[in-house]
Amino acid sequence: MQHHIDNRMFHVEILSPKQKSQKLEADLERFADKYRKVIAAGHVVCIPDNAMGLLAFQGVELIQELGLPSPGDQVSIAIQTGQPGGFRIAADHEEAAPDSRVIEKERETENE
Repeated sequence: MQHHIDNRMFHVEILSPKQKSQKLEADLERFADKYRKVIAAGHVVCIPDNAMGLLAFQGVELIQELGLPSPGDQVSIAIQTGQPGGFRIAADHEEAAPDSRVIEKERETENE
């Protein structure tokens, strides 16, 4: 995180398309465009899993399906489903699922 602060890397939240979208192709393209702009600008893309409790496509599946770049220090997936307040993990571009040790560490930090 200090790296992000020192290099003025802003965390930019981008909402993923809703699963009930009436214009899914356009929404996917708009998501991909925003995502690429944030990455190209050197900032961090933050993708919530189900913003406002509405079912949406997951960040990891969108990155994979749309062939988006995912530098390890520029992508953050917010997991909020079933978690009061939620928690964030940094998604590595080679991993489709978070490391459970990262999640447990976040839970320990929240409970302190």
